[in-house]
Amino acid sequence: VTKMRNAGVKIGIAVDGSASNDMNNFVMEMRNALLLQRVKYGADSLMPEDVLRMGTMGGATVLHMEDYIGSISPQKAADLVVVRVDDIYHAGGQDDLIGSILLCDTKGVDFSMINGKVVVEDGRLLGIDLESFVQKQNRISRKIIGK
Repeated sequence: VTKMRNAGVKIGIAVDGSASNDMNNFVMEMRNALLLQRVKYGADSLMPEDVLRMGTMGGATVLHMEDYIGSISPQKAADLVVVRVDDIYHAGGQDDLIGSILLCDTKGVDFSMINGKVVVEDGRLLGIDLESFVQKQNRISRKIIGK
């Protein structure tokens, strides 16, 4: 990633489903991108702000959708997440909020809006019976693998 970025290659970070990403955890993917580059190229090779940009405007640019997504701006899809950083998991990370979210043990989002519709509030998924959903997914998975 560091070499590609330095060569001017457009880079986006995303998750696209459990078939190719076991956790579907976008924060974890950004964290992995950051840490893997630091292992290979040193601590200053990629900064949390760089990775956040790859995960927001970078993805929008790769998809040629920067007029519609990637930042919080008028006329763009109202997609955003809010993470509380005043908890034990982020204690001591208040001087670098982006780094705190990426490098500390962020457990999930507290608020999420997709295209203007609130889907997570106070850390709870809205509009879905989560227990039934998980049971259904497990039944489907067992059926697929023949168990």
